[in-house]
Amino acid sequence: MVGLFKDTQVFYQSGKKNTDIPVTIGWIFAFLACLEILAYTYKGVFSIVASWIWLAGMVYLFGSSFWLSVSDLVNDFKNKRYIAPVLMIAFCVITFWGAGITGIRWVDYEAAQEIGAGLSSWSTPDRGYMSLSFWGYPTRQYAFLAIPSLVFGKSLLVLNVTFDFIFIASALSMYRGLKSFLAPVMESPGIGASIIVFGVFTSPLVLLYTRVCEQAMLPSAFTMLAIGCFFSYLRDGKPADAVRLGIVGGFLGAMYTPGLATAGLLAAALVFKAIGAVSGRSRKEMKPYRDSAFLDLGLCLYIVVVTGISVVLLREKSSLTIGATAQNYVSTTIISILTEDPYGLFRGLTIVAIAYLLLSLAGILTVYDVYLSIWVVLVIVMAVMMKGVNGNSYVSIQRATPAIPVLVSAVGYHVISNSKRLKNFGKWIAWILACAAVAVSIAINLVSPIYSKNISKERGIIQTRIVREIKRAIKENGLDRENLTLLYYVDNVYIKNIYDYMKYFEPKMTVAIIESPIINKAFKDGDYIIAAISDATIPADLVQIYGEPTKAVLFSDTKQYLLEMITVNNP
Repeated sequence: MVGLFKDTQVFYQSGKKNTDIPVTIGWIFAFLACLEILAYTYKGVFSIVASWIWLAGMVYLFGSSFWLSVSDLVNDFKNKRYIAPVLMIAFCVITFWGAGITGIRWVDYEAAQEIGAGLSSWSTPDRGYMSLSFWGYPTRQYAFLAIPSLVFGKSLLVLNVTFDFIFIASALSMYRGLKSFLAPVMESPGIGASIIVFGVFTSPLVLLYTRVCEQAMLPSAFTMLAIGCFFSYLRDGKPADAVRLGIVGGFLGAMYTPGLATAGLLAAALVFKAIGAVSGRSRKEMKPYRDSAFLDLGLCLYIVVVTGISVVLLREKSSLTIGATAQNYVSTTIISILTEDPYGLFRGLTIVAIAYLLLSLAGILTVYDVYLSIWVVLVIVMAVMMKGVNGNSYVSIQRATPAIPVLVSAVGYHVISNSKRLKNFGKWIAWILACAAVAVSIAINLVSPIYSKNISKERGIIQTRIVREIKRAIKENGLDRENLTLLYYVDNVYIKNIYDYMKYFEPKMTVAIIESPIINKAFKDGDYIIAAISDATIPADLVQIYGEPTKAVLFSDTKQYLLEMITVNNP
Protein backbone atom coordinates (compact mmCIF):
# COMPACT_ATOMS: atom_id res chain seq x y z
CA MET A 1 0.00 0.00 0.00
CA VAL A 2 2.82 2.38 0.81
CA GLY A 3 4.88 1.56 -2.27
CA LEU A 4 3.82 4.65 -4.19
CA PHE A 5 5.41 6.85 -1.52
CA LYS A 6 8.54 4.75 -1.03
CA ASP A 7 10.87 6.79 -3.24
CA THR A 8 9.57 10.30 -2.65
CA GLN A 9 11.90 13.23 -2.05
CA VAL A 10 12.71 14.15 1.54
CA PHE A 11 14.32 17.62 1.56
CA TYR A 12 17.90 16.55 1.27
CA GLN A 13 20.48 15.95 -1.43
CA SER A 14 22.90 13.07 -1.42
CA GLY A 15 26.32 14.00 -0.01
CA LYS A 16 25.08 17.20 1.66
CA LYS A 17 24.37 17.87 5.29
CA ASN A 18 20.78 17.21 6.34
CA THR A 19 18.76 20.19 7.47
CA ASP A 20 15.94 20.65 9.93
CA ILE A 21 13.62 22.28 7.37
CA PRO A 22 10.97 19.52 7.34
CA VAL A 23 10.85 19.34 11.13
CA THR A 24 10.54 23.12 11.38
CA ILE A 25 7.67 23.22 8.88
CA GLY A 26 6.01 20.33 10.67
CA TRP A 27 6.16 22.21 13.98
CA ILE A 28 4.80 25.36 12.31
CA PHE A 29 1.70 23.54 11.11
CA ALA A 30 1.31 21.83 14.48
CA PHE A 31 1.41 25.31 16.04
CA LEU A 32 -1.20 26.52 13.55
CA ALA A 33 -3.41 23.59 14.54
CA CYS A 34 -3.14 24.66 18.20
CA LEU A 35 -3.81 28.28 17.23
CA GLU A 36 -6.94 27.14 15.42
CA ILE A 37 -8.21 25.51 18.62
CA LEU A 38 -7.39 28.60 20.69
CA ALA A 39 -9.08 30.87 18.13
CA TYR A 40 -12.27 28.87 18.40
CA THR A 41 -12.15 28.51 22.19
CA TYR A 42 -11.16 32.03 23.21
CA LYS A 43 -11.68 34.17 20.08
CA GLY A 44 -10.12 37.63 20.67
CA VAL A 45 -6.46 38.04 19.85
CA PHE A 46 -6.07 34.38 18.88
CA SER A 47 -8.78 34.70 16.25
CA ILE A 48 -7.29 37.96 14.93
CA VAL A 49 -3.79 36.50 14.61
CA ALA A 50 -5.11 33.30 13.05
CA SER A 51 -7.14 35.25 10.50
CA TRP A 52 -4.14 37.29 9.34
CA ILE A 53 -2.01 34.16 9.02
CA TRP A 54 -4.85 32.49 7.10
CA LEU A 55 -5.24 35.36 4.65
CA ALA A 56 -1.49 35.79 4.18
CA GLY A 57 -1.21 32.07 3.50
CA MET A 58 -3.98 32.16 0.90
CA VAL A 59 -2.40 35.11 -0.91
CA TYR A 60 0.95 33.31 -0.88
CA LEU A 61 -0.67 30.08 -2.08
CA PHE A 62 -2.27 31.56 -5.18
CA GLY A 63 0.43 34.09 -5.92
CA SER A 64 3.26 31.54 -5.79
CA SER A 65 1.28 28.78 -7.50
CA PHE A 66 0.34 31.05 -10.40
CA TRP A 67 3.86 32.44 -10.73
CA LEU A 68 5.53 29.01 -10.69
CA SER A 69 3.05 27.61 -13.20
CA VAL A 70 3.43 30.51 -15.61
CA SER A 71 7.22 30.32 -15.30
CA ASP A 72 7.01 26.62 -16.15
CA LEU A 73 4.95 27.38 -19.28
CA VAL A 74 7.42 30.09 -20.32
CA ASN A 75 10.28 27.65 -19.85
CA ASP A 76 8.52 25.17 -22.14
CA PHE A 77 8.30 27.82 -24.86
CA LYS A 78 11.99 28.65 -24.44
CA ASN A 79 12.84 24.97 -24.88
CA LYS A 80 10.60 24.74 -27.98
CA ARG A 81 8.02 22.52 -26.31
CA TYR A 82 4.91 24.21 -27.66
CA ILE A 83 2.02 21.74 -27.50
CA ALA A 84 1.50 21.61 -23.73
CA PRO A 85 1.71 25.37 -23.05
CA VAL A 86 -0.58 26.12 -26.00
CA LEU A 87 -3.16 23.66 -24.64
CA MET A 88 -2.96 25.26 -21.18
CA ILE A 89 -3.29 28.76 -22.62
CA ALA A 90 -6.39 27.54 -24.47
CA PHE A 91 -7.72 26.18 -21.18
CA CYS A 92 -7.23 29.59 -19.55
CA VAL A 93 -8.92 31.38 -22.45
CA ILE A 94 -11.96 29.09 -22.24
CA THR A 95 -12.19 29.70 -18.49
CA PHE A 96 -11.78 33.46 -18.78
CA TRP A 97 -14.01 33.82 -21.84
CA GLY A 98 -16.70 36.48 -21.51
CA ALA A 99 -15.64 37.81 -18.10
CA GLY A 100 -17.43 41.11 -17.49
CA ILE A 101 -19.60 40.75 -20.62
CA THR A 102 -23.27 40.63 -19.64
CA GLY A 103 -24.41 38.62 -22.65
CA ILE A 104 -21.97 35.80 -21.86
CA ARG A 105 -21.43 35.99 -18.11
CA TRP A 106 -23.70 37.23 -15.38
CA VAL A 107 -23.79 37.90 -11.67
CA ASP A 108 -25.11 34.86 -9.86
CA TYR A 109 -27.28 35.88 -6.93
CA GLU A 110 -25.44 33.49 -4.62
CA ALA A 111 -22.05 34.80 -5.71
CA ALA A 112 -23.22 38.33 -4.92
CA GLN A 113 -24.27 37.24 -1.43
CA GLU A 114 -21.05 35.29 -0.86
CA ILE A 115 -18.71 38.13 -1.79
CA GLY A 116 -21.03 40.57 0.00
CA ALA A 117 -20.67 38.50 3.17
CA GLY A 118 -16.91 38.55 2.71
CA LEU A 119 -16.85 42.33 2.31
CA SER A 120 -18.94 42.75 5.45
CA SER A 121 -16.57 40.52 7.40
CA TRP A 122 -13.71 42.95 6.80
CA SER A 123 -15.38 45.42 9.15
CA THR A 124 -14.67 43.07 12.08
CA PRO A 125 -11.23 42.66 13.73
CA ASP A 126 -10.86 38.98 12.78
CA ARG A 127 -12.83 39.16 9.50
CA GLY A 128 -15.36 36.66 10.81
CA TYR A 129 -12.69 33.98 11.18
CA MET A 130 -14.68 31.91 13.62
CA SER A 131 -18.18 32.79 12.48
CA LEU A 132 -20.74 31.66 9.93
CA SER A 133 -22.45 33.75 7.26
CA PHE A 134 -24.03 32.88 3.92
CA TRP A 135 -26.26 29.82 4.45
CA GLY A 136 -24.32 28.81 7.54
CA TYR A 137 -20.91 28.26 5.90
CA PRO A 138 -17.62 29.48 7.46
CA THR A 139 -17.09 33.18 6.79
CA ARG A 140 -13.33 32.93 6.36
CA GLN A 141 -13.63 31.59 2.80
CA TYR A 142 -15.69 34.63 1.80
CA ALA A 143 -13.25 37.03 3.47
CA PHE A 144 -10.54 35.74 1.16
CA LEU A 145 -12.78 35.89 -1.92
CA ALA A 146 -13.58 39.52 -1.11
CA ILE A 147 -9.98 40.73 -1.43
CA PRO A 148 -10.14 41.57 -5.18
CA SER A 149 -13.35 43.60 -4.63
CA LEU A 150 -11.67 45.47 -1.78
CA VAL A 151 -8.67 46.28 -3.97
CA PHE A 152 -10.26 46.91 -7.39
CA GLY A 153 -13.83 47.84 -6.50
CA LYS A 154 -17.12 46.06 -7.06
CA SER A 155 -18.13 45.14 -10.60
CA LEU A 156 -19.20 42.21 -12.74
CA LEU A 157 -15.68 41.96 -14.15
CA VAL A 158 -14.02 41.84 -10.73
CA LEU A 159 -16.50 39.26 -9.46
CA ASN A 160 -15.96 37.03 -12.53
CA VAL A 161 -12.19 37.38 -12.45
CA THR A 162 -12.08 36.50 -8.74
CA PHE A 163 -13.46 33.03 -9.42
CA ASP A 164 -11.73 32.70 -12.80
CA PHE A 165 -8.31 33.36 -11.29
CA ILE A 166 -8.88 30.71 -8.62
CA PHE A 167 -9.88 28.15 -11.23
CA ILE A 168 -7.05 29.02 -13.63
CA ALA A 169 -4.38 29.06 -10.90
CA SER A 170 -5.69 25.70 -9.66
CA ALA A 171 -5.65 24.19 -13.15
CA LEU A 172 -2.12 25.44 -13.82
CA SER A 173 -0.97 24.05 -10.48
CA MET A 174 -2.56 20.69 -11.33
CA TYR A 175 -0.73 20.77 -14.67
CA ARG A 176 2.59 21.49 -12.98
CA GLY A 177 2.14 18.72 -10.40
CA LEU A 178 1.00 16.14 -12.93
CA LYS A 179 3.85 17.04 -15.24
CA SER A 180 6.32 16.26 -12.46
CA PHE A 181 4.49 13.07 -11.52
CA LEU A 182 4.27 11.79 -15.12
CA ALA A 183 7.92 12.47 -15.94
CA PRO A 184 9.06 8.92 -15.04
CA VAL A 185 6.47 7.27 -17.30
CA MET A 186 6.50 9.40 -20.49
CA GLU A 187 8.90 11.42 -22.57
CA SER A 188 6.64 14.48 -22.91
CA PRO A 189 4.88 14.71 -19.53
CA GLY A 190 3.59 18.21 -20.27
CA ILE A 191 1.36 16.92 -23.07
CA GLY A 192 -0.09 14.20 -20.87
CA ALA A 193 -0.61 16.61 -17.99
CA SER A 194 -2.36 19.20 -20.18
CA ILE A 195 -4.71 16.58 -21.67
CA ILE A 196 -5.62 15.35 -18.18
CA VAL A 197 -6.35 18.90 -17.06
CA PHE A 198 -8.49 19.43 -20.15
CA GLY A 199 -10.30 16.22 -19.24
CA VAL A 200 -11.77 18.02 -16.23
CA PHE A 201 -13.80 20.09 -18.70
CA THR A 202 -15.55 16.95 -19.90
CA SER A 203 -17.83 17.40 -16.90
CA PRO A 204 -20.74 19.72 -17.80
CA LEU A 205 -21.08 20.90 -14.21
CA VAL A 206 -17.42 21.90 -13.88
CA LEU A 207 -17.60 23.85 -17.12
CA LEU A 208 -20.93 25.39 -16.09
CA TYR A 209 -19.55 26.83 -12.88
CA THR A 210 -16.72 28.55 -14.72
CA ARG A 211 -19.54 30.62 -16.23
CA VAL A 212 -21.84 31.03 -13.24
CA CYS A 213 -18.98 31.89 -10.85
CA GLU A 214 -20.07 31.05 -7.32
CA GLN A 215 -18.88 28.85 -4.49
CA ALA A 216 -20.13 25.65 -6.15
CA MET A 217 -17.01 25.83 -8.37
CA LEU A 218 -14.60 26.01 -5.42
CA PRO A 219 -14.56 22.29 -4.48
CA SER A 220 -13.50 21.17 -7.97
CA ALA A 221 -11.00 24.03 -8.27
CA PHE A 222 -9.39 23.40 -4.90
CA THR A 223 -9.30 19.67 -5.59
CA MET A 224 -7.32 20.46 -8.74
CA LEU A 225 -5.05 22.69 -6.67
CA ALA A 226 -4.60 19.96 -4.05
CA ILE A 227 -3.69 17.42 -6.74
CA GLY A 228 -1.09 19.78 -8.17
CA CYS A 229 0.43 20.66 -4.80
CA PHE A 230 0.47 17.04 -3.63
CA PHE A 231 2.20 15.66 -6.71
CA SER A 232 4.73 18.53 -6.71
CA TYR A 233 5.46 17.80 -3.06
CA LEU A 234 5.58 14.06 -3.72
CA ARG A 235 8.11 14.26 -6.56
CA ASP A 236 10.12 17.44 -5.87
CA GLY A 237 10.02 17.49 -2.06
CA LYS A 238 10.53 21.25 -1.79
CA PRO A 239 9.62 23.17 1.40
CA ALA A 240 7.44 25.61 -0.52
CA ASP A 241 5.39 22.73 -1.97
CA ALA A 242 4.79 21.39 1.54
CA VAL A 243 3.63 24.80 2.77
CA ARG A 244 1.28 25.22 -0.18
CA LEU A 245 -0.14 21.75 0.38
CA GLY A 246 -0.90 22.51 4.03
CA ILE A 247 -2.61 25.78 3.13
CA VAL A 248 -4.74 24.06 0.49
CA GLY A 249 -5.78 21.39 2.97
CA GLY A 250 -6.74 23.99 5.56
CA PHE A 251 -8.94 25.84 3.08
CA LEU A 252 -10.62 22.61 1.94
CA GLY A 253 -11.56 21.92 5.54
CA ALA A 254 -13.27 25.29 6.00
CA MET A 255 -15.16 25.88 2.80
CA TYR A 256 -18.35 24.86 0.99
CA THR A 257 -19.26 21.34 2.20
CA PRO A 258 -18.01 19.23 -0.80
CA GLY A 259 -14.47 20.41 -0.06
CA LEU A 260 -14.53 18.29 3.10
CA ALA A 261 -14.33 15.14 0.96
CA THR A 262 -11.07 16.26 -0.62
CA ALA A 263 -9.71 17.38 2.76
CA GLY A 264 -10.27 13.87 4.09
CA LEU A 265 -8.67 12.26 1.03
CA LEU A 266 -5.65 14.56 1.31
CA ALA A 267 -5.21 13.83 5.04
CA ALA A 268 -5.29 10.09 4.34
CA ALA A 269 -2.73 10.47 1.52
CA LEU A 270 -0.37 12.31 3.88
CA VAL A 271 -0.63 9.50 6.42
CA PHE A 272 0.21 6.91 3.75
CA LYS A 273 3.10 9.08 2.59
CA ALA A 274 4.46 9.30 6.15
CA ILE A 275 4.24 5.53 6.56
CA GLY A 276 5.87 4.98 3.16
CA ALA A 277 8.74 7.33 4.01
CA VAL A 278 9.91 5.32 7.03
CA SER A 279 8.77 1.82 6.08
CA GLY A 280 11.67 -0.57 5.58
CA ARG A 281 14.41 2.00 6.17
CA SER A 282 17.59 1.08 7.94
CA ARG A 283 18.60 2.97 11.08
CA LYS A 284 21.51 4.56 9.23
CA GLU A 285 19.35 6.21 6.54
CA MET A 286 16.32 6.83 8.71
CA LYS A 287 16.73 10.47 9.82
CA PRO A 288 15.77 12.38 6.62
CA TYR A 289 12.83 10.07 6.00
CA ARG A 290 11.71 10.30 9.61
CA ASP A 291 11.87 14.10 9.38
CA SER A 292 9.84 14.00 6.19
CA ALA A 293 7.26 11.78 7.89
CA PHE A 294 7.08 14.24 10.78
CA LEU A 295 6.28 17.00 8.30
CA ASP A 296 3.58 14.88 6.65
CA LEU A 297 1.93 14.25 10.00
CA GLY A 298 2.18 17.95 10.91
CA LEU A 299 0.35 18.88 7.71
CA CYS A 300 -2.20 16.14 8.36
CA LEU A 301 -2.79 17.34 11.93
CA TYR A 302 -3.47 20.88 10.73
CA ILE A 303 -5.91 19.70 8.05
CA VAL A 304 -7.74 17.42 10.48
CA VAL A 305 -8.05 20.11 13.16
CA VAL A 306 -9.36 22.76 10.76
CA THR A 307 -11.78 20.29 9.21
CA GLY A 308 -12.91 18.99 12.58
CA ILE A 309 -13.65 22.44 13.93
CA SER A 310 -15.47 23.34 10.73
CA VAL A 311 -17.60 20.19 10.77
CA VAL A 312 -18.27 19.64 14.46
CA LEU A 313 -18.28 23.14 15.89
CA LEU A 314 -18.73 25.78 13.20
CA ARG A 315 -20.68 24.58 10.20
CA GLU A 316 -24.45 24.76 9.95
CA LYS A 317 -25.50 21.22 10.86
CA SER A 318 -28.28 21.10 8.26
CA SER A 319 -25.66 21.04 5.49
CA LEU A 320 -24.40 17.69 6.82
CA THR A 321 -27.77 16.06 7.52
CA ILE A 322 -28.97 13.05 5.57
CA GLY A 323 -32.23 13.84 3.82
CA ALA A 324 -35.25 11.95 5.12
CA THR A 325 -36.27 10.82 1.64
CA ALA A 326 -32.87 10.97 -0.04
CA GLN A 327 -32.61 7.20 -0.25
CA ASN A 328 -35.43 7.24 -2.79
CA TYR A 329 -33.26 9.22 -5.20
CA VAL A 330 -29.91 7.42 -4.89
CA SER A 331 -30.23 4.80 -7.63
CA THR A 332 -31.84 7.05 -10.22
CA THR A 333 -29.48 9.93 -9.49
CA ILE A 334 -26.30 7.87 -9.77
CA ILE A 335 -27.48 6.76 -13.21
CA SER A 336 -28.44 10.28 -14.29
CA ILE A 337 -25.19 11.92 -13.23
CA LEU A 338 -23.33 9.57 -15.51
CA THR A 339 -25.50 10.01 -18.57
CA GLU A 340 -27.93 12.89 -18.61
CA ASP A 341 -27.52 16.47 -19.81
CA PRO A 342 -27.12 19.08 -18.43
CA TYR A 343 -26.46 17.75 -14.94
CA GLY A 344 -24.20 14.83 -15.80
CA LEU A 345 -20.98 14.61 -13.87
CA PHE A 346 -18.92 12.82 -16.51
CA ARG A 347 -20.69 12.81 -19.89
CA GLY A 348 -17.57 12.88 -22.09
CA LEU A 349 -15.92 10.31 -19.85
CA THR A 350 -18.98 8.25 -19.01
CA ILE A 351 -17.83 4.94 -20.48
CA VAL A 352 -14.26 5.44 -19.30
CA ALA A 353 -15.42 6.44 -15.79
CA ILE A 354 -17.68 3.42 -15.44
CA ALA A 355 -14.95 1.09 -16.74
CA TYR A 356 -12.37 2.52 -14.31
CA LEU A 357 -14.69 2.24 -11.32
CA LEU A 358 -15.68 -1.32 -12.16
CA LEU A 359 -12.10 -2.47 -12.81
CA SER A 360 -10.91 -0.82 -9.61
CA LEU A 361 -13.66 -2.19 -7.40
CA ALA A 362 -13.08 -5.64 -8.89
CA GLY A 363 -9.46 -5.46 -7.73
CA ILE A 364 -8.02 -5.66 -11.25
CA LEU A 365 -6.11 -2.38 -10.91
CA THR A 366 -3.91 -1.29 -7.97
CA VAL A 367 -4.96 -1.04 -4.36
CA TYR A 368 -4.78 2.75 -4.68
CA ASP A 369 -7.41 2.61 -7.40
CA VAL A 370 -9.64 0.55 -5.12
CA TYR A 371 -9.47 3.22 -2.44
CA LEU A 372 -9.94 6.07 -4.93
CA SER A 373 -12.94 4.36 -6.50
CA ILE A 374 -14.53 3.79 -3.11
CA TRP A 375 -13.94 7.45 -2.33
CA VAL A 376 -15.48 8.55 -5.67
CA VAL A 377 -18.57 6.40 -5.14
CA LEU A 378 -18.97 7.65 -1.55
CA VAL A 379 -18.66 11.27 -2.69
CA ILE A 380 -21.40 10.75 -5.28
CA VAL A 381 -23.70 8.88 -2.90
CA MET A 382 -23.23 11.43 -0.09
CA ALA A 383 -23.81 14.27 -2.55
CA VAL A 384 -27.19 12.77 -3.30
CA MET A 385 -28.14 11.76 0.22
CA MET A 386 -27.11 14.94 2.07
CA LYS A 387 -29.98 17.38 1.92
CA GLY A 388 -27.73 20.44 2.41
CA VAL A 389 -28.94 23.80 3.59
CA ASN A 390 -31.68 24.03 0.97
CA GLY A 391 -33.04 20.56 1.72
CA ASN A 392 -33.10 19.47 -1.94
CA SER A 393 -30.85 16.43 -2.01
CA TYR A 394 -31.99 15.30 -5.44
CA VAL A 395 -30.86 18.47 -7.23
CA SER A 396 -27.46 18.77 -5.57
CA ILE A 397 -25.28 16.79 -7.95
CA GLN A 398 -22.80 19.67 -7.97
CA ARG A 399 -21.70 18.51 -4.52
CA ALA A 400 -19.97 15.59 -6.25
CA THR A 401 -17.73 17.72 -8.50
CA PRO A 402 -14.57 17.12 -6.37
CA ALA A 403 -14.65 13.56 -7.73
CA ILE A 404 -14.05 14.80 -11.29
CA PRO A 405 -10.39 15.93 -11.07
CA VAL A 406 -9.48 12.86 -8.99
CA LEU A 407 -11.13 10.44 -11.41
CA VAL A 408 -9.72 12.15 -14.50
CA SER A 409 -6.21 12.13 -13.01
CA ALA A 410 -6.41 8.43 -12.13
CA VAL A 411 -7.74 7.43 -15.56
CA GLY A 412 -5.20 9.64 -17.32
CA TYR A 413 -2.31 8.17 -15.38
CA HIS A 414 -3.36 4.61 -16.28
CA VAL A 415 -3.75 5.46 -19.97
CA ILE A 416 -0.33 7.11 -20.09
CA SER A 417 1.59 4.57 -18.01
CA ASN A 418 0.12 1.62 -19.91
CA SER A 419 0.57 3.14 -23.37
CA LYS A 420 4.30 2.38 -23.14
CA ARG A 421 3.42 -1.31 -23.17
CA LEU A 422 1.72 -0.95 -26.53
CA LYS A 423 3.40 -0.88 -29.89
CA ASN A 424 3.83 2.54 -31.46
CA PHE A 425 0.81 2.10 -33.74
CA GLY A 426 -1.48 1.18 -30.86
CA LYS A 427 -0.06 3.89 -28.65
CA TRP A 428 -0.73 6.64 -31.18
CA ILE A 429 -4.26 5.39 -31.76
CA ALA A 430 -4.86 5.54 -28.00
CA TRP A 431 -3.55 9.09 -27.83
CA ILE A 432 -5.56 10.23 -30.85
CA LEU A 433 -8.74 8.73 -29.42
CA ALA A 434 -8.08 10.33 -26.01
CA CYS A 435 -7.47 13.78 -27.53
CA ALA A 436 -10.48 13.44 -29.83
CA ALA A 437 -12.74 12.45 -26.93
CA VAL A 438 -11.67 15.50 -24.94
CA ALA A 439 -12.04 17.85 -27.92
CA VAL A 440 -15.49 16.54 -28.90
CA SER A 441 -16.74 16.62 -25.33
CA ILE A 442 -15.63 20.22 -24.83
CA ALA A 443 -17.18 21.25 -28.14
CA ILE A 444 -20.48 19.64 -27.15
CA ASN A 445 -20.36 21.27 -23.73
CA LEU A 446 -19.78 24.74 -25.15
CA VAL A 447 -22.92 24.59 -27.28
CA SER A 448 -25.06 22.64 -24.84
CA PRO A 449 -28.38 23.89 -23.40
CA ILE A 450 -26.46 24.95 -20.29
CA TYR A 451 -25.26 27.99 -22.23
CA SER A 452 -27.61 28.51 -25.13
CA LYS A 453 -31.05 28.03 -23.59
CA ASN A 454 -30.63 27.77 -19.84
CA ILE A 455 -33.29 29.92 -18.21
CA SER A 456 -31.13 30.68 -15.18
CA LYS A 457 -28.64 32.33 -17.51
CA GLU A 458 -31.38 34.52 -18.98
CA ARG A 459 -32.56 35.57 -15.53
CA GLY A 460 -29.00 36.22 -14.42
CA ILE A 461 -28.32 38.47 -17.40
CA ILE A 462 -31.55 40.38 -16.78
CA GLN A 463 -30.68 40.93 -13.13
CA THR A 464 -27.15 42.02 -14.07
CA ARG A 465 -28.50 44.66 -16.45
CA ILE A 466 -30.93 45.87 -13.82
CA VAL A 467 -28.06 46.24 -11.36
CA ARG A 468 -26.11 48.29 -13.90
CA GLU A 469 -29.05 50.60 -14.51
CA ILE A 470 -29.55 51.13 -10.78
CA LYS A 471 -25.87 51.95 -10.32
CA ARG A 472 -26.10 54.37 -13.26
CA ALA A 473 -29.04 56.14 -11.67
CA ILE A 474 -27.17 56.47 -8.38
CA LYS A 475 -24.08 57.89 -10.07
CA GLU A 476 -25.85 60.29 -12.43
CA ASN A 477 -28.03 61.75 -9.66
CA GLY A 478 -25.34 61.86 -6.99
CA LEU A 479 -27.45 59.95 -4.47
CA ASP A 480 -26.45 59.23 -0.88
CA ARG A 481 -26.21 55.45 -0.58
CA GLU A 482 -26.77 55.50 3.18
CA ASN A 483 -30.06 57.33 2.81
CA LEU A 484 -31.38 55.64 -0.31
CA THR A 485 -34.31 53.31 -0.94
CA LEU A 486 -34.89 51.07 -3.94
CA LEU A 487 -38.58 50.45 -4.62
CA TYR A 488 -38.67 47.45 -6.91
CA TYR A 489 -41.86 46.47 -8.71
CA VAL A 490 -41.76 43.21 -10.66
CA ASP A 491 -44.44 40.75 -11.74
CA ASN A 492 -42.03 37.90 -12.51
CA VAL A 493 -41.21 35.83 -9.45
CA TYR A 494 -37.91 34.64 -10.90
CA ILE A 495 -36.32 38.09 -10.90
CA LYS A 496 -37.62 39.37 -7.59
CA ASN A 497 -34.44 38.71 -5.65
CA ILE A 498 -32.72 41.99 -6.49
CA TYR A 499 -31.87 42.38 -2.79
CA ASP A 500 -29.46 39.43 -3.13
CA TYR A 501 -27.45 41.38 -5.70
CA MET A 502 -27.54 44.56 -3.65
CA LYS A 503 -25.74 42.76 -0.80
CA TYR A 504 -22.66 43.00 -3.00
CA PHE A 505 -23.19 46.10 -5.14
CA GLU A 506 -25.06 48.44 -2.78
CA PRO A 507 -25.13 46.94 0.73
CA LYS A 508 -26.09 50.23 2.42
CA MET A 509 -29.18 50.77 0.29
CA THR A 510 -32.64 49.80 1.57
CA VAL A 511 -34.47 47.46 -0.81
CA ALA A 512 -38.26 47.14 -0.77
CA ILE A 513 -40.12 44.77 -3.08
CA ILE A 514 -43.40 46.36 -4.17
CA GLU A 515 -46.16 43.78 -4.22
CA SER A 516 -48.77 46.38 -5.18
CA PRO A 517 -48.20 49.51 -7.27
CA ILE A 518 -50.26 51.63 -4.87
CA ILE A 519 -48.07 52.36 -1.87
CA ASN A 520 -47.43 55.38 0.32
CA LYS A 521 -44.99 57.68 -1.42
CA ALA A 522 -43.56 58.74 1.92
CA PHE A 523 -42.07 55.32 2.50
CA LYS A 524 -39.15 56.97 4.30
CA ASP A 525 -37.26 60.20 4.21
CA GLY A 526 -34.50 60.32 1.64
CA ASP A 527 -33.88 59.46 -1.99
CA TYR A 528 -35.74 56.84 -4.00
CA ILE A 529 -34.96 54.76 -7.04
CA ILE A 530 -38.08 53.20 -8.49
CA ALA A 531 -37.42 50.25 -10.78
CA ALA A 532 -40.34 48.54 -12.49
CA ILE A 533 -39.83 45.40 -14.52
CA SER A 534 -42.79 43.63 -16.04
CA ASP A 535 -43.66 40.85 -18.46
CA ALA A 536 -46.56 42.96 -19.64
CA THR A 537 -47.00 46.67 -18.87
CA ILE A 538 -46.32 48.75 -15.80
CA PRO A 539 -49.58 49.53 -13.96
CA ALA A 540 -50.83 53.05 -14.55
CA ASP A 541 -51.19 53.61 -10.78
CA LEU A 542 -47.44 53.31 -10.38
CA VAL A 543 -46.80 55.92 -13.08
CA GLN A 544 -49.43 58.21 -11.58
CA ILE A 545 -47.81 58.09 -8.13
CA TYR A 546 -44.17 58.28 -9.13
CA GLY A 547 -44.22 60.00 -12.51
CA GLU A 548 -43.17 59.06 -16.01
CA PRO A 549 -40.13 56.81 -16.50
CA THR A 550 -36.78 58.48 -17.13
CA LYS A 551 -35.12 55.42 -18.63
CA ALA A 552 -36.42 52.51 -20.69
CA VAL A 553 -34.22 49.50 -21.39
CA LEU A 554 -35.01 46.49 -23.54
CA PHE A 555 -33.88 43.29 -21.82
CA SER A 556 -34.21 40.69 -24.54
CA ASP A 557 -34.85 40.35 -28.25
CA THR A 558 -38.25 38.88 -27.51
CA LYS A 559 -39.19 41.95 -25.41
CA GLN A 560 -40.27 39.65 -22.63
CA TYR A 561 -38.61 41.85 -20.01
CA LEU A 562 -38.72 45.61 -20.15
CA LEU A 563 -37.35 48.04 -17.60
CA GLU A 564 -39.89 50.83 -17.90
CA MET A 565 -39.05 53.04 -14.97
CA ILE A 566 -36.03 54.18 -13.06
CA THR A 567 -36.86 57.55 -11.56
CA VAL A 568 -35.41 59.50 -8.67
CA ASN A 569 -37.62 61.28 -6.17
CA ASN A 570 -36.63 63.58 -3.34
CA PRO A 571 -39.56 63.69 -0.90
